[in-house]
Amino acid sequence: MSSNQDFLINQSGNTSLGDIAGRDIYHYHSPSPEKLILAGSLDDQTLDEITQKLKDLMSKTKDNRTLEEKMLSGNRERFIDDARELQEKFARKLYKDTLSKTSKQLYATLLSEVKSFWRNRVKPKLMEEASISEVQSIIFDSFVLPCVGRVNAAGIYIDCDEVEGMIYYLMAQCHISWDI
Repeated sequence: MSSNQDFLINQSGNTSLGDIAGRDIYHYHSPSPEKLILAGSLDDQTLDEITQKLKDLMSKTKDNRTLEEKMLSGNRERFIDDARELQEKFARKLYKDTLSKTSKQLYATLLSEVKSFWRNRVKPKLMEEASISEVQSIIFDSFVLPCVGRVNAAGIYIDCDEVEGMIYYLMAQCHISWDI
């Protein structure tokens, strides 16, 4: 019979840039939505649901105002030219790329994230009458940059202009707006 001393491990003096353990170390990693998209693991029903979601996001809602009118109502007249350019650039890419299963899934996911971010982070700030610079910082720092980093880390190229274009695209389609 062995004593407890047979099982003691002395790790004094060890240095490591990673884990040190006396037994097994388990790391659980959940893949990002973007990595699942790359894996292409969609059944027909899921693809149909994604396609319908994307169609809904690409359809105009009841608010018939133009992008420019929405920008004006939100006191963002100085951003109208940029908004129009980014929205049109994204719309061209969206309509061109929606034939691929990967693009459908990516755009449906990201456009839904824009709507959710707008509803949960931007709209409350607009209701609090936050300054334009504060709202722009929240959008850029808390959504645009992290979104670009996350998608690019998954091996799919996207840039800040494209993500901002999604915001203005949804605004043009009347899913989000600057006014409350």
